[in-house]
Amino acid sequence: MRRALLSLAATMALTPGVLCHAQGASFANGDDKAGSTQSQASSTVRVRVRAEDLSGKPLADAKGFLFKMTPPQDPKRARDSEPAITSGEVTSASSSDGYVETQPLPAKTAYVLEIQADEFAPELTQWTHPQQSDTVELPPVRLKRWGTITGTVVDRQGQIVPRVTVIQAGDGTKRLEAVTDDRGQFRLGEIPEGRAIVCFDAPGFRFHGLVLTSPSDGARIELERVGDPNPRVLQPATASVRQWSAEQRAAAVSKILDPQIARVLTQSTISENDQSVLLAAARRDPERVLARLDGLKFAAPNIAYSVRYSIGAALLNHGKPDAALEAIGKFKTAQMRLQAYLYWFSTEPAKTKYPNARRSALKKAREILDSGIEPAGHPYQLCELGAQLYDVGDQPGARKVFQECEALLGKMPADDQSRDGLRVQLAIAVARDDVERAKKLAADAEPDELIRAAADIARHHPQDVENFLAEVPGDLSLLQLRGVANNLPPLCLRVARHDPAAAERLLLKYARVPAPKTDAEKLFGIGGTFGLNLSKEFIEFQVTKLKAVCYGLIAEGSAAHDPAAARHALAESIDLLEPLRAGFVYPMTEFYHSPAVPMALLVPTAERLDPALAREIFWRALSLRIAMSGESHERQMLDIDTCLLANLVRLYDRPLGAFLLEPVVSRTRSRTFGGIAPYYWTIRSLALDSPERALAWADTLCDRPTWNGFLVRNSARQVICSVLSSADGWDADRSQQVRSELETVRSVYGVYIARD
Repeated sequence: MRRALLSLAATMALTPGVLCHAQGASFANGDDKAGSTQSQASSTVRVRVRAEDLSGKPLADAKGFLFKMTPPQDPKRARDSEPAITSGEVTSASSSDGYVETQPLPAKTAYVLEIQADEFAPELTQWTHPQQSDTVELPPVRLKRWGTITGTVVDRQGQIVPRVTVIQAGDGTKRLEAVTDDRGQFRLGEIPEGRAIVCFDAPGFRFHGLVLTSPSDGARIELERVGDPNPRVLQPATASVRQWSAEQRAAAVSKILDPQIARVLTQSTISENDQSVLLAAARRDPERVLARLDGLKFAAPNIAYSVRYSIGAALLNHGKPDAALEAIGKFKTAQMRLQAYLYWFSTEPAKTKYPNARRSALKKAREILDSGIEPAGHPYQLCELGAQLYDVGDQPGARKVFQECEALLGKMPADDQSRDGLRVQLAIAVARDDVERAKKLAADAEPDELIRAAADIARHHPQDVENFLAEVPGDLSLLQLRGVANNLPPLCLRVARHDPAAAERLLLKYARVPAPKTDAEKLFGIGGTFGLNLSKEFIEFQVTKLKAVCYGLIAEGSAAHDPAAARHALAESIDLLEPLRAGFVYPMTEFYHSPAVPMALLVPTAERLDPALAREIFWRALSLRIAMSGESHERQMLDIDTCLLANLVRLYDRPLGAFLLEPVVSRTRSRTFGGIAPYYWTIRSLALDSPERALAWADTLCDRPTWNGFLVRNSARQVICSVLSSADGWDADRSQQVRSELETVRSVYGVYIARD
């Protein structure tokens, strides 16, 4: 039950598919492990830093607000826990020379100061490292003055526009709003000097945004009425001059990874820390790794399957389907061969490019089930075989397999825990051929399982989905709501391609906040009885965000054949997202869910319908950024969210995307000096923006070990190699580039949309 509740919590929160650090099992190699011996050090540390303005003038009377990072007590649990960041004391005011200094603090803990001074925006220092002691003088911190932006808002004819809401969000410490007066004038204060994104919203006018400089006076802002001809439109970004060719990327990856791969392949046992290098080797030279694979041992045995899968994907990506089939034939066990035959060829590119190889693989899988493995022991694989046979055009063979599956299902004991799961899986497979038969098979399944089945049925028979779910009530429990969170997005997208109105009816039926159903839920609230601290506000936020995401997918699915329905869905999504401007932190993982990213996900669909509308949504997304100060795990999660937003923004405005990344990259670098490894998403965003800058940035990271003993420079380089090796983000076809980025960002938000 505990596992089920945690799974539900992750689903309800739409938690990221990947929130990994650039360290440990995912990205570190054996050379990264640092020695544990240290010289005898003092038991205290004193932090000292000079506070300056942007011109370098010292700031007298500046103060520092202290934050500290406490590593987990058990270093062996490094991959399962996070360091805790907590706030502490305020230092005394600096002297005339601008130096801020703390009292002696306990050593073996990392510290960072937020420097505060009157008339200046607060700024973080660089972190200290847990291995440092005595007096640690940090690099000077330069604070930006608070600035004020004033201006006048007019329409195209130069007439003043009163009662315009002026918004500045994300560039300071809090969201700022002002309203133009009767003369169309506005004033926004407490904006850090430099560039700032300012947006303008007024009834009857198109939403507008631009980058202004703080401080500045007398800005003249021209708004467009909704009916004005020739409105401003959103233009795709021009290709980056820094974007590397495939040859350049391959050369950089080879230079970094080849020495590490050579080292790892000389070892007889692959440690968990080296598995990422072996996976990289499998992607780069699959035949070389395959030749060595049977002679290798793994500290984590399950990694061997991941390596084999990577080998298969690489062979297919390299255009060698026959080599992939030959490799599978050499696997030691029938179970390993069966898995590979079924799944190596079920995804792209094999699914489209190599249909004959896929049919050969399915034929061999059938032979294994006929002679090498008892089907009763592998009913799920048998069911998968039937579904794939149907997809490749062998309907008679598929129907025979479906009959076998039903016979196995009938022989399974009623108390067999896998029986219900197989029944739903079989219903999904059978629905390709007979939706009514699928409905009977799944008749007694839980509502969330039926919604999962409906999402898959919608691939082939979207017109039958409403009938399939006709008897499934919309009043779901919190546990059942996981079926909505995982499966309603693809369900809405697929049905909308056929009937957007039906997709909306399904959305409104199932995306609802559950009512208390038990006495305990009535007493403690929904989620309170699970010990998960899922407040009513949190659940409402998640359901609202889910509805907004689904409306966006309905718009995407209907844009080509029903533009009016797509516009309606976009309007509904916008209206749902606007009130969520504060965002929400998931109680367990603390991943930050902001409304800015879901709003930005709407832009590519709007671009297909109306580039002027796309421009409005683009700036609406930027107006919903979250402002935060200080240092915390929460802010680290918000930085990930900003990276996702920047990746979408750079598809239309590369300089603006880089502007969004700038403070995140700076904070991420600073954290490495506190022993905190950078998150994957920051490095990915930086590498996509500029590989040269990403590699140079990796060289500036702290050369001391992280709190769990890894060096981040090599780990960051491996992440950069991973980004450079992937075709995602580098496709010359812009539409494919946009599609890839949408899939990536959605997956982080827990919205998994398979390519149909």
